[in-house]
Amino acid sequence: MYLPKHSRKRGVVLSSYGLQKLKTAKSQAEIRENASKRYTLAALSFRTELTPNTLMKVLAGDVGVDKHTLSRCFGHLIWY
Repeated sequence: MYLPKHSRKRGVVLSSYGLQKLKTAKSQAEIRENASKRYTLAALSFRTELTPNTLMKVLAGDVGVDKHTLSRCFGHLIWY
């Protein structure tokens, strides 16, 4: 008997509210800890312990990433 393969959706995409909240947290961290200078992608990568490619996916807001990745982004930007 043939059983069709079902693909699961493994990633979550930030809503517009979530993306705005992440960008606000990033801006506040830049003001608070980087003398109001914008973080480079390399600095954000070091801070969140994520690869630059993964960070680009999160910040683009149109590609799904896992929940652990999102929690790292929020956690390291807010509580670093």
